[in-house]
Amino acid sequence: MGEVLNFAFEKEKQLQNGIKMIVEVLEDVETEGEPTDTSDHEVIHMLLLYFGGTGFYYGTNKAEGNTLGHVMPKGHDSVAAIGPHALGKGGTGHDRMLAHYANDNEEAVASIARSRMSGKNHYRRVFGLELDKRRILTESDAEHIIDIVNKGKRISVRFVMPDGSEHRTVKRVSYDSKNVFIS
Repeated sequence: MGEVLNFAFEKEKQLQNGIKMIVEVLEDVETEGEPTDTSDHEVIHMLLLYFGGTGFYYGTNKAEGNTLGHVMPKGHDSVAAIGPHALGKGGTGHDRMLAHYANDNEEAVASIARSRMSGKNHYRRVFGLELDKRRILTESDAEHIIDIVNKGKRISVRFVMPDGSEHRTVKRVSYDSKNVFIS
């Protein structure tokens, strides 16, 4: 029979035969709560830029000038610009103006944005929570977050034997998991 350790509440557990199991989270992402509206809006821009191939230098939810947040793309992308508006998360006149400036049809571009974001709400939520925590995300941060969401967070599990010797293993568990099962 295996042992379950809920590492959200306990970092170590005494197992049978005097063996102690210690868990340390090596990589993690925020999973509790919901992102703020500003972070959600900026994250839509970032995800559309990332998955659309244009890329971005950074995105922030820090208010600057007359904005509540902004994203610095690596190039023009009307789909990413109009994304929050297309998904019902507001769309400033500036966001919509970018699509018009490029002579793109707003409804066609909005349809592409909705299609690209389909099935990506798990990324959107985690990105938003991470942006709320960090206040700025780079494209490199985005790749790291996507890796954790796709492959799971890394944890170290250390077993301390009664004689004092130690055995360590690194495992991946679901990005939203709080438990580790050891058989």
